Amino acid sequence: MSSENYAQLNTDKKMRQSSNRSTLHPIESNIKKKYVQLFLDAGQNNVGPITCKVCHMSYNKGTEDDLVHAKFHKASVGGIDYPGYKSEVMLQVYPEDNGSRVVMFSNNKYSGFEKRKLFEILEIVTRELGSVEIREDKLLSSKIFLYVTSRKKVVGCVIAEHIKQAYRATRNTASSHAEEQPGEFDDASVVFYRTEPIRAVCGISRIWVSRQYRRKGIATKLLDLVRKNYIYGCCLGRLAIAFSQPTGDGKALATNYTGTSEFLVYTEEV
Repeated sequence: MSSENYAQLNTDKKMRQSSNRSTLHPIESNIKKKYVQLFLDAGQNNVGPITCKVCHMSYNKGTEDDLVHAKFHKASVGGIDYPGYKSEVMLQVYPEDNGSRVVMFSNNKYSGFEKRKLFEILEIVTRELGSVEIREDKLLSSKIFLYVTSRKKVVGCVIAEHIKQAYRATRNTASSHAEEQPGEFDDASVVFYRTEPIRAVCGISRIWVSRQYRRKGIATKLLDLVRKNYIYGCCLGRLAIAFSQPTGDGKALATNYTGTSEFLVYTEEV
């Protein structure tokens, strides 16, 4: 091959390489990053958690949360299905309320069906009150009072536990009285209590009434039966029971029920 032909081949090769680079460069520079769309955009107004205006539960609409919300909403508003169980103790029937009744569970030897139902009720109560979960051993050692309608719905619940001491609530603030401490309560108006302990035996761990049945005296009926049945053969006074974690409504209930804003409070052991 002559030197002229060899030079011509090298020139053609370099031109082809240069042409390839100039052709590929703009393609590489136009590559765009890919993103994963986490929500299907179908024109929906709500993306992310929403809060039900009736039951106040927050959930993600259009997901499996819908079933959870539907169950909670139904129980929160209209009560929890309750067929009746062998271990329940009938305490009182109210003919004026279409035969509604109050039953008590105080035996920790429950069947599997009874345990599941009690924990189902507790789940609704805990979620609506925004309280911490109760350990299984603690729940089963407590006395549970249920208000059951003639339609076999639990619309009220009180969980009472044994305590050794409580404290007297007060209207004063911690800043004005150094011997007083704020309680650990979820309420806009914080409960303060004196640091001097008072001997007590019955603590109201949870008290709940379904939304549709509130302001009908159900909580009062439940608390009356707690006082009469917590200790066999002894009726506790209204001022002798202590309340744990009162919400705004719970604080108002405790004040109205005991007749004083200085009702007993206690710190629940988790």
